[in-house]
Amino acid sequence: MNIILACDDRFVPFCSVVISSTVRYNDRVNFYIFTEGLSDNSICNLQKLVDGTSNTISVKVVDKELIKRFPLPKGEGLSHISVATYFRLFSTELLPELDKAIYLDCDILVRGSLKELWNMDMGGNYLAAVYHPNSLSVNNGAFKRLDIPISQGYFNAGVLLMNLKKWKEDGIYQKCMDFIRNKYANIRNHDQDVLNAVCGKQTLVLSCKWNMQNIFYKVRFWYKTNDPYNKRYQLELYNVRNVITESVIVHFAARPKPWEWYCTHPLRKDFLAELKSNGFRLREREWSNWSGFWGHLKGTLMGFGRYNGECYPKSSVWYWIIPVLNFLTERKKSKMIWD
Repeated sequence: MNIILACDDRFVPFCSVVISSTVRYNDRVNFYIFTEGLSDNSICNLQKLVDGTSNTISVKVVDKELIKRFPLPKGEGLSHISVATYFRLFSTELLPELDKAIYLDCDILVRGSLKELWNMDMGGNYLAAVYHPNSLSVNNGAFKRLDIPISQGYFNAGVLLMNLKKWKEDGIYQKCMDFIRNKYANIRNHDQDVLNAVCGKQTLVLSCKWNMQNIFYKVRFWYKTNDPYNKRYQLELYNVRNVITESVIVHFAARPKPWEWYCTHPLRKDFLAELKSNGFRLREREWSNWSGFWGHLKGTLMGFGRYNGECYPKSSVWYWIIPVLNFLTERKKSKMIWD
């Protein structure tokens, strides 16, 4: 099994969580770290996670000159994104010997075996991915900006099964570079936009368990809807409690991240426990700010940022507070699918 990660020295602690949680449930994994450069200390800390196991780590350096002019997202909630997000586009250039790989973002916690995902038949598809609901605000008007049909959908690029053999056959790397050059002004969601535009017509829809994003844990995910992807994933999960039990890859895709002190994600404690077990000390104040806190507080009170109370254990204060907030706000706005 081949897994590609991308990070810099600052993100090494969070990258370690992806690696250590993966090797707990999987063996014979070849990890490839794409980076502009890592310190010897960072490489040593990551290597310790696989020492004495059947897993390996290799570091692949990306030429800074190739990426320094790539467009980066601007706006609230996007400041954590660096140019490293584009590294996955270089997969066939850095790893020409591979025909298949899984790409994982570094804000991820693995909670089970990835063999089913790895062994999936991709047919003639370039990618396999979990899709956003078409109405999700983080799409940032992607269908119009990228000139792609709504029927095609818009996937999240934080977890990808990559058919690198097909990429090489059809020159996908060069097509991505051409898109960046020709549509520079239209790119808002960095390489995710690029991949949706270039590969979207040949991308397999994955079960949401392979990329459990924040939206799936939230109250508004369970609203009655005509959105095809929202309905698809509601049917997959069946009920709120299954959101936790079915989560194989947990993707903390939206702000606040688990390393920000005001994050209330139901599985934040699991992420931090993994981080601590890897020997990293989290300095939350370095990653947190009051504007982020206010944004999350506002979202929680108004509803759009509120996680579902049933995703928390009964020992959590949110298990009891969320139903009260829902009673005061949510049911006046929309009906849940079970109403």
